Amino acid sequence: MQIEDLPYPVYCEGSPNYLGVLFSVDLDQVESDDPLHFTVRGKFDLQNPDIANMIAAGTAGFGLLIECDQTDYYELRPCTLRFQENLIKAYFSDIVTITPVIYAMEEIQHYRNADLIDELKDQDITIPEGGIIAADGDIELTITRSQPQTVEAICKFVAAPDSGYNIDGDSIVIYIPEEVSIRHKKMTKNQKIEVTSIYFPPVLQDIIAEYFCNGNTDYSDRKWYNAIRDAITVRNIDTVKTGPYQIMMWIIGDLLAEGVGYIPVAEEVSS
Repeated sequence: MQIEDLPYPVYCEGSPNYLGVLFSVDLDQVESDDPLHFTVRGKFDLQNPDIANMIAAGTAGFGLLIECDQTDYYELRPCTLRFQENLIKAYFSDIVTITPVIYAMEEIQHYRNADLIDELKDQDITIPEGGIIAADGDIELTITRSQPQTVEAICKFVAAPDSGYNIDGDSIVIYIPEEVSIRHKKMTKNQKIEVTSIYFPPVLQDIIAEYFCNGNTDYSDRKWYNAIRDAITVRNIDTVKTGPYQIMMWIIGDLLAEGVGYIPVAEEVSS
Protein backbone atom coordinates (compact mmCIF):
# COMPACT_ATOMS: atom_id res chain seq x y z
CA MET A 1 0.00 0.00 0.00
CA GLN A 2 1.29 3.45 -0.97
CA ILE A 3 0.68 5.82 1.93
CA GLU A 4 3.16 8.56 1.14
CA ASP A 5 0.81 10.06 -1.46
CA LEU A 6 -2.12 10.49 0.93
CA PRO A 7 -3.02 14.15 1.64
CA TYR A 8 -2.98 13.67 5.41
CA PRO A 9 -0.52 12.11 7.92
CA VAL A 10 -0.74 8.34 8.48
CA TYR A 11 0.32 6.85 11.80
CA CYS A 12 2.91 4.29 10.66
CA GLU A 13 6.48 3.28 11.35
CA GLY A 14 8.97 5.70 9.80
CA SER A 15 6.46 8.49 9.25
CA PRO A 16 8.10 11.94 9.42
CA ASN A 17 4.78 13.38 10.61
CA TYR A 18 4.76 11.70 14.02
CA LEU A 19 7.19 11.93 16.93
CA GLY A 20 6.88 8.17 17.54
CA VAL A 21 4.68 5.26 16.50
CA LEU A 22 3.47 2.45 18.78
CA PHE A 23 1.36 0.35 16.43
CA SER A 24 2.00 -3.21 15.27
CA VAL A 25 0.10 -6.36 14.31
CA ASP A 26 1.02 -10.03 14.65
CA LEU A 27 -0.48 -11.84 11.64
CA ASP A 28 -0.15 -15.50 10.72
CA GLN A 29 -1.44 -17.62 7.87
CA VAL A 30 -3.29 -20.66 9.21
CA GLU A 31 -3.06 -24.01 7.48
CA SER A 32 -6.45 -25.33 6.40
CA ASP A 33 -7.73 -28.58 4.92
CA ASP A 34 -10.34 -26.60 3.00
CA PRO A 35 -9.05 -26.31 -0.61
CA LEU A 36 -11.25 -23.27 -1.31
CA HIS A 37 -10.05 -20.93 1.43
CA PHE A 38 -7.04 -19.83 3.44
CA THR A 39 -7.16 -18.21 6.85
CA VAL A 40 -5.25 -15.36 8.48
CA ARG A 41 -5.40 -14.51 12.16
CA GLY A 42 -3.72 -12.06 14.47
CA LYS A 43 -3.99 -9.26 17.01
CA PHE A 44 -3.56 -5.48 16.85
CA ASP A 45 -1.29 -3.72 19.35
CA LEU A 46 -2.05 0.03 19.49
CA GLN A 47 -0.65 2.38 22.11
CA ASN A 48 -1.89 5.74 20.92
CA PRO A 49 -4.66 7.18 23.16
CA ASP A 50 -6.07 9.54 20.53
CA ILE A 51 -6.61 6.81 17.91
CA ALA A 52 -7.79 4.36 20.60
CA ASN A 53 -10.43 6.90 21.66
CA MET A 54 -11.62 7.18 18.05
CA ILE A 55 -12.04 3.39 17.90
CA ALA A 56 -13.95 3.41 21.20
CA ALA A 57 -16.21 6.17 19.87
CA GLY A 58 -16.95 4.23 16.68
CA THR A 59 -15.40 6.77 14.32
CA ALA A 60 -12.48 4.45 13.47
CA GLY A 61 -12.08 0.71 13.20
CA PHE A 62 -9.59 -2.11 12.67
CA GLY A 63 -9.23 -3.53 9.17
CA LEU A 64 -7.16 -5.56 6.73
CA LEU A 65 -6.26 -4.07 3.37
CA ILE A 66 -6.09 -7.08 1.03
CA GLU A 67 -4.52 -6.74 -2.42
CA CYS A 68 -3.40 -8.96 -5.31
CA ASP A 69 -1.56 -7.30 -8.21
CA GLN A 70 -2.10 -10.22 -10.58
CA THR A 71 -5.89 -10.26 -10.23
CA ASP A 72 -6.40 -6.55 -9.35
CA TYR A 73 -8.19 -7.65 -6.18
CA TYR A 74 -8.57 -4.86 -3.61
CA GLU A 75 -10.58 -4.98 -0.39
CA LEU A 76 -10.60 -3.11 2.89
CA ARG A 77 -12.04 -5.74 5.20
CA PRO A 78 -13.23 -4.66 8.67
CA CYS A 79 -12.07 -6.85 11.54
CA THR A 80 -11.70 -6.78 15.33
CA LEU A 81 -8.80 -6.31 17.74
CA ARG A 82 -8.29 -10.08 17.65
CA PHE A 83 -9.22 -11.46 14.25
CA GLN A 84 -9.47 -14.63 12.19
CA GLU A 85 -10.52 -14.09 8.58
CA ASN A 86 -11.22 -16.64 5.83
CA LEU A 87 -10.30 -15.65 2.28
CA ILE A 88 -11.31 -17.35 -0.98
CA LYS A 89 -8.25 -18.62 -2.87
CA ALA A 90 -9.90 -18.22 -6.28
CA TYR A 91 -9.79 -14.42 -5.92
CA PHE A 92 -5.99 -14.38 -5.85
CA SER A 93 -2.99 -15.50 -7.85
CA ASP A 94 0.10 -16.86 -6.09
CA ILE A 95 0.81 -13.83 -3.89
CA VAL A 96 -1.58 -11.78 -1.75
CA THR A 97 -0.50 -8.67 0.17
CA ILE A 98 -2.19 -7.85 3.48
CA THR A 99 -1.72 -4.55 5.31
CA PRO A 100 -3.23 -4.26 8.82
CA VAL A 101 -4.76 -0.81 9.18
CA ILE A 102 -6.99 1.44 11.25
CA TYR A 103 -9.41 3.31 9.03
CA ALA A 104 -11.98 6.10 9.35
CA MET A 105 -15.53 4.77 9.57
CA GLU A 106 -16.84 8.28 8.88
CA GLU A 107 -15.29 11.55 7.80
CA ILE A 108 -13.06 12.89 10.57
CA GLN A 109 -12.72 16.66 10.63
CA HIS A 110 -10.20 18.60 12.71
CA TYR A 111 -8.10 15.46 13.31
CA ARG A 112 -5.88 15.78 16.36
CA ASN A 113 -3.13 13.55 17.70
CA ALA A 114 -0.69 14.33 20.51
CA ASP A 115 2.11 12.52 18.69
CA LEU A 116 1.95 14.72 15.58
CA ILE A 117 5.00 16.91 14.99
CA ASP A 118 4.61 20.53 16.04
CA GLU A 119 4.25 21.79 12.46
CA LEU A 120 1.06 19.72 12.00
CA LYS A 121 -0.63 20.12 15.36
CA ASP A 122 -2.31 23.39 14.43
CA GLN A 123 -3.28 22.38 10.88
CA ASP A 124 -6.91 21.63 10.02
CA ILE A 125 -6.63 17.98 8.98
CA THR A 126 -9.55 16.03 7.49
CA ILE A 127 -9.50 12.24 7.02
CA PRO A 128 -12.19 11.04 4.59
CA GLU A 129 -14.51 8.13 5.31
CA GLY A 130 -12.57 4.96 4.54
CA GLY A 131 -9.24 6.77 4.82
CA ILE A 132 -6.29 5.01 6.42
CA ILE A 133 -5.48 6.51 9.84
CA ALA A 134 -2.76 4.02 10.84
CA ALA A 135 -0.94 1.21 9.02
CA ASP A 136 1.46 -1.57 9.86
CA GLY A 137 3.91 -3.04 7.35
CA ASP A 138 2.78 -4.98 4.27
CA ILE A 139 2.74 -8.76 4.69
CA GLU A 140 3.08 -10.99 1.61
CA LEU A 141 1.50 -14.45 1.76
CA THR A 142 1.92 -17.28 -0.74
CA ILE A 143 -1.27 -19.11 -1.73
CA THR A 144 -0.90 -22.89 -1.95
CA ARG A 145 -3.31 -24.97 -3.99
CA SER A 146 -3.93 -28.64 -4.45
CA GLN A 147 -2.44 -30.02 -7.65
CA PRO A 148 -5.11 -31.74 -9.76
CA GLN A 149 -4.41 -35.11 -11.33
CA THR A 150 -3.43 -34.97 -14.99
CA VAL A 151 -5.29 -36.72 -17.80
CA GLU A 152 -2.52 -39.30 -17.94
CA ALA A 153 -3.31 -40.38 -14.39
CA ILE A 154 -7.06 -40.80 -14.83
CA CYS A 155 -7.68 -41.75 -18.46
CA LYS A 156 -6.46 -44.00 -21.27
CA PHE A 157 -7.19 -44.68 -24.94
CA VAL A 158 -8.22 -48.14 -26.08
CA ALA A 159 -8.53 -49.19 -29.72
CA ALA A 160 -12.03 -50.45 -30.42
CA PRO A 161 -14.43 -50.85 -33.38
CA ASP A 162 -16.98 -48.47 -31.84
CA SER A 163 -16.53 -45.07 -30.23
CA GLY A 164 -17.56 -44.30 -26.65
CA TYR A 165 -16.11 -44.49 -23.19
CA ASN A 166 -16.25 -46.51 -19.98
CA ILE A 167 -16.05 -45.14 -16.43
CA ASP A 168 -16.54 -48.27 -14.34
CA GLY A 169 -12.92 -48.42 -13.18
CA ASP A 170 -10.51 -45.92 -11.63
CA SER A 171 -9.61 -44.63 -15.11
CA ILE A 172 -11.79 -43.21 -17.86
CA VAL A 173 -11.40 -45.52 -20.87
CA ILE A 174 -11.99 -43.77 -24.21
CA TYR A 175 -12.49 -45.96 -27.27
CA ILE A 176 -10.79 -44.73 -30.47
CA PRO A 177 -10.43 -46.17 -33.99
CA GLU A 178 -7.61 -48.65 -34.48
CA GLU A 179 -5.85 -46.48 -37.10
CA VAL A 180 -5.77 -43.56 -34.65
CA SER A 181 -4.38 -45.88 -32.00
CA ILE A 182 -1.59 -47.04 -34.30
CA ARG A 183 -0.58 -43.45 -35.16
CA HIS A 184 -0.88 -42.43 -31.54
CA LYS A 185 1.79 -44.91 -30.47
CA LYS A 186 4.33 -43.24 -32.78
CA MET A 187 3.55 -39.66 -31.79
CA THR A 188 5.63 -37.32 -29.67
CA LYS A 189 4.25 -36.08 -26.36
CA ASN A 190 3.09 -32.78 -27.86
CA GLN A 191 1.35 -34.60 -30.71
CA LYS A 192 -0.36 -36.85 -28.19
CA ILE A 193 -1.62 -33.79 -26.34
CA GLU A 194 -3.18 -32.59 -29.61
CA VAL A 195 -4.99 -35.91 -30.07
CA THR A 196 -6.09 -35.86 -26.45
CA SER A 197 -7.51 -32.37 -26.99
CA ILE A 198 -9.80 -33.81 -29.68
CA TYR A 199 -11.13 -36.90 -27.90
CA PHE A 200 -11.03 -36.04 -24.21
CA PRO A 201 -13.01 -32.73 -23.93
CA PRO A 202 -16.40 -34.05 -25.17
CA VAL A 203 -16.09 -37.04 -22.85
CA LEU A 204 -15.17 -34.77 -19.95
CA GLN A 205 -18.14 -32.52 -20.74
CA ASP A 206 -20.54 -35.50 -20.74
CA ILE A 207 -19.18 -36.71 -17.41
CA ILE A 208 -19.42 -33.26 -15.84
CA ALA A 209 -23.03 -32.91 -17.01
CA GLU A 210 -24.04 -36.31 -15.68
CA TYR A 211 -22.09 -36.59 -12.45
CA PHE A 212 -21.29 -33.04 -11.27
CA CYS A 213 -23.96 -30.62 -12.53
CA ASN A 214 -26.64 -33.12 -11.49
CA GLY A 215 -25.08 -33.92 -8.12
CA ASN A 216 -24.68 -37.60 -8.98
CA THR A 217 -22.09 -39.19 -6.66
CA ASP A 218 -22.42 -42.80 -7.80
CA TYR A 219 -18.74 -42.88 -8.79
CA SER A 220 -17.31 -40.81 -5.94
CA ASP A 221 -15.03 -43.70 -4.97
CA ARG A 222 -13.29 -43.68 -8.38
CA LYS A 223 -9.95 -41.99 -8.98
CA TRP A 224 -11.16 -40.14 -12.11
CA TYR A 225 -14.17 -38.72 -10.24
CA ASN A 226 -12.05 -37.33 -7.42
CA ALA A 227 -9.52 -35.84 -9.86
CA ILE A 228 -12.25 -33.92 -11.72
CA ARG A 229 -13.87 -32.90 -8.43
CA ASP A 230 -10.53 -31.54 -7.15
CA ALA A 231 -9.99 -29.54 -10.35
CA ILE A 232 -13.46 -28.02 -9.99
CA THR A 233 -12.94 -27.32 -6.29
CA VAL A 234 -9.58 -25.60 -6.75
CA ARG A 235 -11.18 -23.17 -9.20
CA ASN A 236 -14.14 -22.58 -6.88
CA ILE A 237 -16.69 -23.40 -9.61
CA ASP A 238 -20.39 -23.52 -8.76
CA THR A 239 -21.57 -26.63 -10.63
CA VAL A 240 -25.21 -25.75 -10.05
CA LYS A 241 -25.05 -22.34 -11.74
CA THR A 242 -22.37 -23.16 -14.34
CA GLY A 243 -22.96 -25.22 -17.49
CA PRO A 244 -20.92 -28.37 -18.20
CA TYR A 245 -19.24 -26.90 -21.29
CA GLN A 246 -17.97 -23.87 -19.38
CA ILE A 247 -16.78 -26.05 -16.50
CA MET A 248 -14.97 -28.31 -18.96
CA MET A 249 -13.25 -25.32 -20.57
CA TRP A 250 -12.15 -23.98 -17.17
CA ILE A 251 -10.55 -27.19 -15.92
CA ILE A 252 -9.27 -28.81 -19.12
CA GLY A 253 -6.02 -26.83 -18.92
CA ASP A 254 -5.36 -28.12 -15.41
CA LEU A 255 -5.82 -31.71 -16.53
CA LEU A 256 -3.88 -31.32 -19.78
CA ALA A 257 -0.59 -30.38 -18.12
CA GLU A 258 1.89 -29.75 -20.92
CA GLY A 259 4.51 -32.45 -21.24
CA VAL A 260 2.73 -34.97 -19.01
CA GLY A 261 -0.96 -34.68 -19.79
CA TYR A 262 -1.12 -37.14 -22.68
CA ILE A 263 -3.12 -40.35 -22.68
CA PRO A 264 -1.32 -43.65 -23.20
CA VAL A 265 -2.87 -46.16 -25.58
CA ALA A 266 -3.81 -49.41 -23.90
CA GLU A 267 -4.68 -52.81 -25.31
CA GLU A 268 -7.20 -53.25 -28.10
CA VAL A 269 -10.77 -54.29 -27.41
CA SER A 270 -12.17 -57.02 -29.60
CA SER A 271 -15.53 -56.60 -31.31
